[in-house]
Amino acid sequence: MKPRLLGVAGAGLLVAFQAFGEAPPVVPGSVQIAIYDGITDDLLSAGLNLEGLQSATPPALSAEPTPAELRRRAIYNNYRGIVDPAPGGAIPE
Repeated sequence: MKPRLLGVAGAGLLVAFQAFGEAPPVVPGSVQIAIYDGITDDLLSAGLNLEGLQSATPPALSAEPTPAELRRRAIYNNYRGIVDPAPGGAIPE
């Protein structure tokens, strides 16, 4: 049901732009393709593996970080935000 509603809304916007004689807005840019080999860079850990995710030192960033470095740092920070990195999870006894 939702795809149909989105399709109708999109068609309504197109008709609205055509009624005023304007072209619909276009987002400038190009399509970017990223390839993850599953060994040195994977979708789950960005190549950090369990040791890298549990490390107290975050992944290094260069002076002008690449998208891959930012992705790796974001995955590291998100993991650290949801998992307690202390041994045993710091569960009180």
